[in-house]
Amino acid sequence: SASPGPAAEEAPDARAAAEVSSKPAAASPRHIDSFKTFLRRELTSAVTPEEAVAKYKEYKERTEAQRLEALKRSGLFYDVYSPKAAARRHELRIALAKRCAEAFIADMKQNRFDDCRLRATTVDATGRCPIVPSYCLQDPDTNALLVRAVPPATSVWDIYDALQPCPGLAGFSMSTARTSRDVRARFSSSGEARSAVEALSSSTRAGMDKLRPALVDPSPAQKALVLPPEMSAPVRVSKDEDLSARIIRHLNVFLGIAEEVTEKVLRMPGSSEFKLDVQVLFLRRVHNFCFYSGQWCDDAWDLRERCGVLCVRAAMVRLSLEGTWAGQHDERLNAFLSSATFVAPDVSSFSDEVSRRVGELLDANTTKINDARYQCEQCKKHFKGPSYVHKHLRKVHQDVIEAVEREVYHSAACAAFEADATALDPQRIPLALS
Repeated sequence: SASPGPAAEEAPDARAAAEVSSKPAAASPRHIDSFKTFLRRELTSAVTPEEAVAKYKEYKERTEAQRLEALKRSGLFYDVYSPKAAARRHELRIALAKRCAEAFIADMKQNRFDDCRLRATTVDATGRCPIVPSYCLQDPDTNALLVRAVPPATSVWDIYDALQPCPGLAGFSMSTARTSRDVRARFSSSGEARSAVEALSSSTRAGMDKLRPALVDPSPAQKALVLPPEMSAPVRVSKDEDLSARIIRHLNVFLGIAEEVTEKVLRMPGSSEFKLDVQVLFLRRVHNFCFYSGQWCDDAWDLRERCGVLCVRAAMVRLSLEGTWAGQHDERLNAFLSSATFVAPDVSSFSDEVSRRVGELLDANTTKINDARYQCEQCKKHFKGPSYVHKHLRKVHQDVIEAVEREVYHSAACAAFEADATALDPQRIPLALS
């Protein structure tokens, strides 16, 4: 059969189309071929225009189905839609808050906050105060690593699981963007951050070889936002000490931080101004909460992006009346206290379904030989009772049990995908097709 000539390249004729090649070409991982390209590559002159259109439609549907399946197998799909991933995000926030609270108490014992004062020394024309790195200023990019553009095939939880054994992990951030994801992690020291980069670079987990982790260079020049003068009045400082204490109690209860930790922070000796400063720093470092904007952020990088690196008060002033800013500040924080929630994703129905199906699996893999002998259908070993077979299956054949759990949560993720009005578009995400 003749292949299309030069004229066919400019205006392909459906009559020049032909049979699908006996050796199908590999599907493109990035796009669906145009009708013109499909004709040139796949067909010759024996097919009618109607058949050519039908074959192209079949090719598109097949490729779209492959893309959808590739998406559903990807780490990106798990991160966006799996209820398991949502539960892990909730648990991670609790774990990191508790870890940061412990570190904060340790710093208090070493008197590291004694020289911290959230007060402006100079104010520039933009209403900001240049500040040098200090213990009051905790730049999240210090001792941090960054993984840019995590491939769709990789879950951010693969990265977290690879970093979790690394000593000194103090913060973790995953961008909420669906198609261009970055991951950041902060450590207690530069040496621990370097070791974490090496651990990620040498990880043998699937897909990790495509990551390019790198240390982050913190900004040498930082500027804090300077609050209106009324926020420095002694009466206002005293009010804010009480208000910040209420928020600390509120968030510590949400995150399960021990009452002992709360009392150590709130009972720290010192002036009202000093205690306010320590409490404001606790809210930032442990809860990623900006006391002066009333914003509860996802992580330290989100806090910096939305609220700046720090808020400091102007020089102490004595005012008899508070202004508009202080009143709005009270309203923001009281609204937060009355409306904020932190509820774990409800995965009970999925857990119940996992338990039901695992029970069915255990029964299906337990065969009675006689009253005193039962057999495991996975490995044919014998046991003296069904409960012993079930215990054996959970311990030795754990992969079979885990497969049931994965299937249940994957089905839930697929249902969430189908119900999402702004669902991921498989045609726009570069995924290798099988």
